[in-house]
Amino acid sequence: MASTFRVMAWLLAVAAVGQAQTPGVDAFLTQLQRASQTNDRTTVAALIRYPITISIGGLRVPFADAASFLERYDDIFNTPLRDAIARGSAIDTKSIVVGPVEGHLRITAITVPQFASGGSAALVPPDDAPTGSARKQEPRRVTIRVGPRPTRIPGLLARDGTDSLILYLPKGRLASVRLDRVPAGVAVIRVVHAATGAPLVARTSADGRFISGRPSENGDYRIEVRRTDKTDEAHLPYMLSLSLR
Repeated sequence: MASTFRVMAWLLAVAAVGQAQTPGVDAFLTQLQRASQTNDRTTVAALIRYPITISIGGLRVPFADAASFLERYDDIFNTPLRDAIARGSAIDTKSIVVGPVEGHLRITAITVPQFASGGSAALVPPDDAPTGSARKQEPRRVTIRVGPRPTRIPGLLARDGTDSLILYLPKGRLASVRLDRVPAGVAVIRVVHAATGAPLVARTSADGRFISGRPSENGDYRIEVRRTDKTDEAHLPYMLSLSLR
């Protein structure tokens, strides 16, 4: 809620700076979110003022035009930045600066956020933990790509373990989650709204390894991977395949 208020304060500030001739602050943010989530690179490039200097890995890199920007698109609009845009926090945290340019809103500066250090720590059993012991893990935030190719997320489960992942899902899109590389009866998944705990209205396979459904609202959802077979002490590797259409 606090983040929402800060974003709204920023929106009002931009509207004041741009005066009456700068239209559609809310529409601009919505357009940026939609283009980022659907991988509409041309639209994203059109929302930028050129030339622009972008901070990538601590280096300030100049881009003269849309063509040069699109050549480095994947380096700039990486997973952390797209996720921040989806949640409306990219501008709030200064990853993206927007201002009026000739009566229109445009992105005037970008600082590319880095992947969180230790983001894959949940994949490696701790050296000082007994084999197979359950550990409480902080949820890993992941981003799902839009299109026919699934996003694949690896993980490990202790004998009594449950792994949790957080991802943003837009309203109405068909989201699918599949648990791969794990035999039936060994582990199951579920997908719930991160804030309310309400399950994704979905089609679920009988063995609990596949869920597909359309979110009723935009928001963060939590994927839980729970190990049900406790006969083996060793950590269980798995692969999640996430699709969004």
